[in-house]
Amino acid sequence: MEEYYDNGVSDNLLIKLNEILVNVNIQCLFENIENRLVAVHVAYMPYNPPPLAFGAYMFSNVTSLCGLEGLKRCKSNDCLKFFIGRRNAKWCSNSCGSKYRVNKLRKNKRAVY
Repeated sequence: MEEYYDNGVSDNLLIKLNEILVNVNIQCLFENIENRLVAVHVAYMPYNPPPLAFGAYMFSNVTSLCGLEGLKRCKSNDCLKFFIGRRNAKWCSNSCGSKYRVNKLRKNKRAVY
């Protein structure tokens, strides 16, 4: 996720995803519905896939559908989360925003004394 956030869809990211997804068989089916081609993706995964393979599969699906257009990293230094939110959003949640503001206030108070 960090590599996508920093570099977008790069060759290195595609190589990593393909290495992880080597055991997932993906089939594309096309249907003609009302004179429109509709693509249906079917993935054949093991019953209990490894979390890394499942995560890579879901990540590749979301990025191929432009679902990560507004991807942002939480502004809090302690938080490692990414989120999709409003243009002016800085934190992944209200609690992260509150922690950030409290820490900033405490830091400013220490600097004054």
